[in-house]
Amino acid sequence: TLLNNAPGVSVVEGETAGALLIANSLFITGIFTFAVALGVVSSGMQVALFRVLAANHRVIEEGHILVLNWSSSLLPVLRQILSAYKDGIQRRPIVVLTAREQAKVRQQLEEELGPVSRRVIVRTGNPSSLRDLIKVSAGQARHILILQPQPDNSTALSSSSSSSSSSPTWTSSMNFSVEEVRNYVSTQVACVQALVEIEQGGRKLGKNREDVHGIVQVAQAQAPDPVLGFTFLSSKSFEDRVLTMSAMQPGIAEVYQEILDQATGAEIYLHSMWRCPWLQEVPIRELDKYFSDGVMLGWVMEEEGKEQRVSMDPMLLNSDATLPLNARVILLTHNKSIFCLRKPIPSFLSIHQNAAEVEHDWPRQVEDSNKSVHHILVLNFYNQNDLFLLFDTPRLAGSKIVFLTQSPPPFPKNSSFVTFEFVQGSSLRSEDLARIPIDKLTTVVILEYHVNDAILAESDARIVTSMMLLAQLRRQRSPSLPAPPLHYVASVQLSTSMEVVKATAAEQEATATLVLFNELESGALVQILWNPDLLEVYRDLLEPSWGGQMRFLGIEEVLGAGHGGAVRGTTNFAYIQERMGRVNQVALGMMKGDGSFRLAPSKFETLHIEEGMMIIAFGREQ
Repeated sequence: TLLNNAPGVSVVEGETAGALLIANSLFITGIFTFAVALGVVSSGMQVALFRVLAANHRVIEEGHILVLNWSSSLLPVLRQILSAYKDGIQRRPIVVLTAREQAKVRQQLEEELGPVSRRVIVRTGNPSSLRDLIKVSAGQARHILILQPQPDNSTALSSSSSSSSSSPTWTSSMNFSVEEVRNYVSTQVACVQALVEIEQGGRKLGKNREDVHGIVQVAQAQAPDPVLGFTFLSSKSFEDRVLTMSAMQPGIAEVYQEILDQATGAEIYLHSMWRCPWLQEVPIRELDKYFSDGVMLGWVMEEEGKEQRVSMDPMLLNSDATLPLNARVILLTHNKSIFCLRKPIPSFLSIHQNAAEVEHDWPRQVEDSNKSVHHILVLNFYNQNDLFLLFDTPRLAGSKIVFLTQSPPPFPKNSSFVTFEFVQGSSLRSEDLARIPIDKLTTVVILEYHVNDAILAESDARIVTSMMLLAQLRRQRSPSLPAPPLHYVASVQLSTSMEVVKATAAEQEATATLVLFNELESGALVQILWNPDLLEVYRDLLEPSWGGQMRFLGIEEVLGAGHGGAVRGTTNFAYIQERMGRVNQVALGMMKGDGSFRLAPSKFETLHIEEGMMIIAFGREQ
């Protein structure tokens, strides 16, 4: 309207220079005015958003995910939850309550997670205070994750009441005891349970789909009373096992990482039998043939009034028994939309070799392949007695394990398969490292520094320091004759340190398996948070009570070089699974010679056999 009323502008008159000038001036002025107005509005919205994010007022949410306490696991946990959102899982609001200053938490979230961190609501307060738990609507939460409280910058938690916000303060003058942490976490658990029962009426804390899911991640000795209804997951519960297995089999840590990571690769799912009622009459040994895109690991049996029972021993997968409709099948698959076939996949085993031949020759070949002798050095040992049992296995028969430790004796002297030696000293002192026969070493395992020794960044720096000292000593010991190539296995704390540690190993012409246990454990935490029934499944996968483990087997060991030329040509995953199933093993996937691997490939997919290819297996030692 303004343009039509401008002097010299008319729909019936011809265009003049003056009319064009006025019209274009108004047009440009309008665009400029609109841009300025839009900028002012956008700036105002950003300021308003910042104020909302930085505010510490009460959270008005229902059905959200609540995370309590500051911990080194917090950022990895949030990263895993946000990765799950990309796959369309849950998509609930995330609220974090921590005693740490909100501005510092916000800054770290922005640096580590980027713009997606704005989806996370942060509040400063005392997670053990009813007032602050009410402020984050703890009673209305659907998933609650209580992380092990950790001090910031090597400081400790003090329950000082001098803070105006009634939040705990962080002081560097004291360390809080195991009992104090247990009481601190137990108070959080009890208060959250009370608020849930009051505000959500009929709902309770539990493992069922309709229940409120509560997970507690603390050290074993700090676990709250189990009657309070939360699922307990011991922090660092499988770190030692993964490190020792990586010392024996480089690359195994990456397999665990893919299984536990929410972002990529195959994951573990529970598939209810009632969804496929035609499987009720199928023997357990045949069930895997009805899932073309997944690997069956076992099953979960549920009986009313009893605890669920997880069965993942591959020996049981050869049973002729059947599963009832209330059972759930444990599947490793890339596809969360699990499809169950009406008819089984045809057997491929008879094409190559009969079952009797498989059972006769395969265990012998596996036994012959496990006779390599290792000389392993373990740094930063700190009374992790489970390590002795993990290293004392037939796979390492004849090997020597040296522990460099500052812990006082006594140390165990009896072992069945390996030789233990203990040297007291520090991994940061060349004179202590020089007391070890480092010219014979094949593997160096660098454990996480004890919590009182260093903050996270310093821990990674000390790994590099130990590697540099070892390299220098090895050059001094063998100036003319090269020492055996080294493989480092290290527990790294920060992802930003990974490239530096890898480059340090590469400079020494050594290989390295680096494990980010905060990321690894956080993947398990988040998957258990969605489905608490997975807790026992992961425990049996990572620490099998029946004595099994994950390992790599050469393709020749399984197929045999003379079996119809299969090793030199092609095969399929269904055949490999059947062949291994005959000797009570489960094939999880394949690894190529360059270290790349794929879990749970389609059973119909053609596999081109390459030199150095390995099968990722799960089962008992043969």
